[in-house]
Amino acid sequence: GSTVNSRSNGGSVDDDEVQNVSNVPPTPDTPIGPGTDSSDNGNGSDDNSGSGAGELDTTKQTVTGILGSALNVFTQTDTFGGEGQISSFTRYTAEINVSTLSAGQRANISQGGIYKITGSAANSQIFIKAKDQDVTLLLAGVDMTSTSSTPTIYAEDCRSVTIVLAEGTVNKLSDTSVNGENGVIKVKSCNLTLDGKGTLEIVANAKHGISNTKELVINGGTYKISSTRHGIYGKLGVTINGGKFTINSARSGIKTGDNETGKEAEGKIVINSGSISIRCNTDGLNSIGTVEINNGRVQIAAMSRGIDATKDITIRGGIVILNTDGDAIRTPKTEYDVNDVDGDGNKREVLIAGANITVEGSASISINAYGNGMEGENVKISTSGAVYIRTVAKFVESTTGEYKLQNGSYVVIGTEENYSGKRYALSTECKGIEAASEIRVTNTKIGIDSFEDCLNGTTVFIRNCTFALNTTKDAIEASSEKVNATVTIEGPTCELIIIDSDKGIKAQSSVILSDGTTRINAKTDAIKSENVSVLSGKHILFDKVEYEKSFIIKAGFVVCISTTENPVSAKCEMPNASGVIENKDLCVFGRIVTFQMGDIVETVVLPKDYTEKACVFFGAEDESMSDGLVIIGSTTETLVKGKLG
Repeated sequence: GSTVNSRSNGGSVDDDEVQNVSNVPPTPDTPIGPGTDSSDNGNGSDDNSGSGAGELDTTKQTVTGILGSALNVFTQTDTFGGEGQISSFTRYTAEINVSTLSAGQRANISQGGIYKITGSAANSQIFIKAKDQDVTLLLAGVDMTSTSSTPTIYAEDCRSVTIVLAEGTVNKLSDTSVNGENGVIKVKSCNLTLDGKGTLEIVANAKHGISNTKELVINGGTYKISSTRHGIYGKLGVTINGGKFTINSARSGIKTGDNETGKEAEGKIVINSGSISIRCNTDGLNSIGTVEINNGRVQIAAMSRGIDATKDITIRGGIVILNTDGDAIRTPKTEYDVNDVDGDGNKREVLIAGANITVEGSASISINAYGNGMEGENVKISTSGAVYIRTVAKFVESTTGEYKLQNGSYVVIGTEENYSGKRYALSTECKGIEAASEIRVTNTKIGIDSFEDCLNGTTVFIRNCTFALNTTKDAIEASSEKVNATVTIEGPTCELIIIDSDKGIKAQSSVILSDGTTRINAKTDAIKSENVSVLSGKHILFDKVEYEKSFIIKAGFVVCISTTENPVSAKCEMPNASGVIENKDLCVFGRIVTFQMGDIVETVVLPKDYTEKACVFFGAEDESMSDGLVIIGSTTETLVKGKLG
């Protein structure tokens, strides 16, 4: 397959400007994205030797293991959604058999009405010019190739065009490589609607499969489109209410809007139902405007981005499965135009507002990406469905050490014994979710297995979620130069499991934990922040808590095991909290350790070797409790309460 630079600056990719993109659509065998094979993970997430924080069955401590049956939705049987209600007409304005056309001849339609089209023809065309009138075409077994430089079906001027696919029929349309009107079906100056229960197969040898300069609505039918440019293009909008789509395109699968100078137009993509499968060389859904998915099944394999928009992307329902060589879902983040000038000619910075990604309702999303999973100004997720994100760094081996990647640069990340040379990675980001401002996830079952940070924003808010995170970088990071960067995790049903990370939670300003359960496995700091507050809940932390100003425990149950030279310290407002011990016998990977204080019993498996000194901090709020116990095999250590106040 052809390679394509998967990133651009500030907004949706204009496919006219994409360089080095093949005009041949990808085949079913063309490799796109990281796929679902865990062997190319790049971060060792499926190697259980790095997990084990929490339950004794460490084989379940993977992102997919924790999400469990919630991921079954992505393997459910495909459905069409609505297929439209119109299947045939009994009274026609005219019946046109294109088999009667001579080579180079076209069938002219100059009046509104309903036209039944049948027959086979090469080098011919259906031409519509019916000003201020409505034209409907019923395709009932048509096989046509257009004249040398024109679309197969061409509407130049009318009030509306509707194309209906007769039930039980297969219709085939194609053009030549010199079609100057960029569409096998091309409609100018009016809206286009497609409907019916038949099949339409389109081979676009010049540019787009279906092209419309206004709004395009598809209510039903089965569509198989192969195009050397976009599969479906509606300049002002594309709305899909039903049908089944298989699109192989050399550029975007579905495209809307225009950012060409002098032709600027804002579009929108709306999917209300149906089954859509796209394989493409650039973006699956590309909108200079908004994208909205309300239901249906959308499956995209894209050599650039899965869903790309210059404005908000909203997914309210349905199943979305994305496999990409670039970012899976992307809208613009906040940027500053540093070259803007005021009225006096002085340079100034001007804020360019970003766009938001929202996942809500019953939507389920599965992402496998050689790039960011989601990227935007704000990312809000609150869905009864499941969200799974996996990001992978794409490695290339070079025996000479001089391998140049498709974007003209590379990153050396080290050598390994099983590689004959150096290893290089794409210099794109590979975060799970990246937001310029806020990431807010509530009432959702979500798992992220990422090469870089799982969550990265100015502020991160998590409430009542089942959350599984795995990375070699920081699992959750909040940072900002302009506002206080805070991570808040709360809610009585919240369960956060960080399977593996460098730092578990890193926040520039504050980390606040309350309610629910938190289990963090980190190679360096379980939590690093200026201020750390534990308000309630149950929290088990590997490794240390690193703070600059305060670590305050107001209530709840807290266990912290660390390799720090200094004992774990905190300002504890629980009157009978247990103390701190140092115990070198903890220094064995996989050792089972039980913490007990009154009726509270918590068993964990040490997730790594503590090769020097292990410090254990243990606190629980209950005045009637006795001293705490740490049980390691047959050894019991006592944590005397009242030592931390």
